[in-house]
Amino acid sequence: MNSLRKREVVIGILFIIATAGSLVAGAFEEPVLDGSDYLTDISSNENQLIVGALLQLTLAAAVVLIAAFLFPILKQQDEGIALGYFGFRTMEALTPVIDVICVLMLITLSRDFVSGGSQASPSFETTGAVLLGARD
Repeated sequence: MNSLRKREVVIGILFIIATAGSLVAGAFEEPVLDGSDYLTDISSNENQLIVGALLQLTLAAAVVLIAAFLFPILKQQDEGIALGYFGFRTMEALTPVIDVICVLMLITLSRDFVSGGSQASPSFETTGAVLLGARD
């Protein structure tokens, strides 16, 4: 198998990893974050959200690696297109990274909300809504 064929196979595998990572991460995160009492649900499902966050990071890495592996192939046609593709895929990878940051902040917020009990401030819910909005 020549090096171009190996590169093509790796790119195909990375596309599968990116797609699967996105779908499975959503399956882990969405049920917990879509509920009306999400701040309480998050604290009892932290591990599920952490697994989802790790899958989102895998997705981000796969997206950047796709661009890196395609760069030499695209560069043969036009270096500007190759650089543009790499830049846009890198910007695309920022979306799941922002998702991960918001989820981790929601976990911390949820811990504080639950430990506050009945004394929990309404600002917890406002902050949670802002983080969910940023994530969406």
